[in-house]
Amino acid sequence: MDGIFAYLPYQGFQAMIVVMEIGIGLALFGGFFTWWAAIASMAMCVIFTLSGMFAWDQLWFVFAGILMLGGAGRSFGMDYWSVPMFKKWWNGTKFARKWHFYADDPTK
Repeated sequence: MDGIFAYLPYQGFQAMIVVMEIGIGLALFGGFFTWWAAIASMAMCVIFTLSGMFAWDQLWFVFAGILMLGGAGRSFGMDYWSVPMFKKWWNGTKFARKWHFYADDPTK
């Protein structure tokens, strides 16, 4: 680990990983920003694969992350309420309007 993480204390790095895993798990379980949580889950799988701590029996994590990208939290999770509110806020930002980078029709 020659990057910035080499300067973190080992206990701090382990605590950060555990907190991220718990956060990702709660987001996936509750259906809150499911797409972003699935991307983070797959990134953690890649990180664990590159570090040598990933076993073959954990490969289903990657496929579960791919399935969660399809919007699994939209009907029964928190995404049902949070994504439309986030879209409305995002479509009203100056950045989204200037670069035509909005999700649905622009607001305002």
